[in-house]
Order: sequence, then structure tokens, then C-alpha cells
Amino acid sequence: MAITPTTTDYSGTSGVTYGAVRKIAYTVDDLRATHPTYTQYEDEWGFLQAAYDGAQALIAYGALLRHERESNDNYDRRKNAAYGFSYSTSVVDLFNFYLFKETVQRQLGKLGDDDLWKKFTDDCNLHKDTLDDFLLEAGKSSSIQGCCGILVDKPNVALANRRAEKEQNVYPYLSLYKPLAILDWEYDRDEYNRPRLVFIKVRDDEDDLYRIWYPDKWEIWEEPDVDEEGKTVIGTTIAKKIDEGKNPLGEIPWIWLYNTKSTVRGYGRSDIGDISRIDASIMRNLSQGEEIIDYAAFPMMRKPWKEKGSTAKEDETGVTAVLGFDPENPGAKPDWLDAAVSEPIGAIFDKVITKKIEEIYRSANIGGMAATEIQKQPKSGTALRSEFQLLNGKLVSKGKSLEKAEKEIIRFWLMWQKDMALYDKIVVEWADTYEG
Repeated sequence: MAITPTTTDYSGTSGVTYGAVRKIAYTVDDLRATHPTYTQYEDEWGFLQAAYDGAQALIAYGALLRHERESNDNYDRRKNAAYGFSYSTSVVDLFNFYLFKETVQRQLGKLGDDDLWKKFTDDCNLHKDTLDDFLLEAGKSSSIQGCCGILVDKPNVALANRRAEKEQNVYPYLSLYKPLAILDWEYDRDEYNRPRLVFIKVRDDEDDLYRIWYPDKWEIWEEPDVDEEGKTVIGTTIAKKIDEGKNPLGEIPWIWLYNTKSTVRGYGRSDIGDISRIDASIMRNLSQGEEIIDYAAFPMMRKPWKEKGSTAKEDETGVTAVLGFDPENPGAKPDWLDAAVSEPIGAIFDKVITKKIEEIYRSANIGGMAATEIQKQPKSGTALRSEFQLLNGKLVSKGKSLEKAEKEIIRFWLMWQKDMALYDKIVVEWADTYEG
């Protein structure tokens, strides 16, 4: 049944008026609409993820550029042969290795004995991932793209009591959303002037459903099937609401996990913001260097292009290449170009790329690990110590962000279970140093 599209201010059943403007119906454009911050950083988030995924993902993203005088066939050949060193991947994985190497101190009290909590920690997202594995993946996502979001939800089923929930394995669970899936959000301020989230819209990658949350309710929408004109069978572009329900918590069970917090809500600073660009640049340098080797490492024959209507026999060149050129005069003759590649190849590999690798290590504060790879002279103990202190500080900051997120996960989990009396006695502490 079609729903007339309109918007209205909505007052929750508790009598609390929330600042978000509610839509009774959503069009396809409404569902796809994004927050200004999303629009501003969408391309950056895609590029950062591609840099982590490796050279082929960067190529698919468009990071390997075609030269204006390059043929499409040659460009396709270069794309198929291109490779990179994937330093972005190494840096993110290295940070997360050290971050999760240290033991997290948890004192959960009675919660630790709860059977449903035990089930949750063994399968926190209903995909058989433990809570530790989920936090590792969340930490990695925020490291790559600067932030991510965690939704703490509970299956919308009515069971008689806790015993029935245990029998059916029904408990609050987690969903991880990367920045490109967090489409829109809105904050207002409560009576004490504290910011509060009053609206969020996310898209599930698995089923392309849109989930919309308010402090007192939630909705699930999907895009309708459309014809060539972008209209549904009933001649409109109204989306379909497939489910809705009350949110009994009084707040949206949403957690922002920032890698390094910025001044812009919904945007965090990535660990590979600069490194990813250097990574892409190295990939282009390698591709160009291989091109020089392929086409200049052997003698190259050059000859004037034949004129229209003229015939010319084919040249047998073996493993060499033929370079055509515009004849300056009718008597232009073929000749041979000497292969001279040592200087450009040396400049690309020995100087340009090496310098870029040094900058990757420096910007990640892991220069001490490059001693055997690129450094020609050892660093002083003072320099190494200073570098490690910067790295340690970064790891501590990342750990504290995860600590805060884990506490919020526990808080929302207990709210769903109506066990908030347990929260004040719970202690979660991530490491204060990573010098071990």
C-alpha cells in the first residue's frame, strides 16, 4: 500500500520531544540522501579502503593514470601488470598487532557469569565472531578510514522471560558499519546542553536494507523495484517500509569508534591518510619503471609511418620494438635507437621510491623497523627512543578509544537486558603503555 510522503515532528510515547524531523514515508532519493560530511569525505573513504586492499583495488579505484599519449590497449596491459608494495596494509596490520597484543583487564562481576553474556562474547554479531575478534575488526576499520560505527541491537521477538531467551539464544548483538554505510545522522542538545544523537540512517551491505533509528523507534526500508523511468509499478518512487518497532532504551544504541578524533563529527583521522597516497604514487612509479624496462631495455627500431595508398613490407624485429614517427621529409629512413635505461631506472628505484618508503616509515613513527630495509646509516638511540614514544602514544590513544567503545557496548547490552544495576561495578582497562 502506498504511503503519502510527508514529514512531521514526532513526539515519543514517553512524552519526550526529539529534535529530529520524522518522515512518514521515504522516497528512493530520501533513502539515498547523505549527510554533508559523508558527501565531503566519500571519495577519501573509498580511496583509503582501496589502499589497504592493495594494488588491484587501487587500480580499480582509478589510481593508475593513463598517459594522454598512451593507447587504451597499452594502458590495459599496464593495469594488468601493475603491482605495489602495500605499505598501507602493513602499517594498519602492524598497529593492530601491537594494539591487541596486550591483555585487556576486565572485571565484569556478575555479568561475567551470565549465560547470555557468555554466548554474546562467543558470537557477538550472530556471525560466529567473538567479541575480541569483532573489536579487532572494528579497530582495523577505524585505522583505515578514520572511524566506524557500532550498533547494539536485539532481535525483535517477544519471549516470555530470560529463560526463554536462553533457550532460543536471543541476546543483544553488534553490527559494524564502515563510514560508507553510515549515510546520515542528526544531533540536538538535551536540557543540560549535552549533544545527543536523535537520528541515524545506515545501509546494510548484505541485503541493501536501510535502517533508521530514533531514540524511541526504529524502521527498516528497502528501495522498490523501478522501471526504466525510475518509477515503481504504482507510478511513484516511494520506498517500502518492511519493518518497524519501538526503541525502549530512550536513546539510539550507537557508538562512534574514532581512530583519532577530529573536530568534525562522523569523521576521524586515518592512520594511512598520507601513507595511502605515497603507496599509490609508488605503484605508479613501479608501473612507469617497468614500462621503461619493457620498451627501452632492447634496441628499438623507428621508421616513418607509411603514406596512404603506399605499400611497405613488414619489419621482422624479434624481441625488439618498432616506434613509428611522422616523416620530416619524403626520404626519411628507419634507424635504431640505443637502449639507455640505467639512469632513469636508477632514479626511479634507488632514489625516488626509496625516499617515499622512508617517508612512509617516518610518518607512521616506525622508522626504527626500516633499519635493515632502506636506511644507510643507523639512527641514534635518542632518535629511536623519540620515535618509539610517538608510536607508543598513538597506540595508547587508539587503545583508549577502543576501551571507551567497549564500555559503551556493555552499557547498551545491559540496557537491553534491563540489568543496568551491574554497570557501575564493571571495569574495563586497555593498556596504558605498549613498551613491553
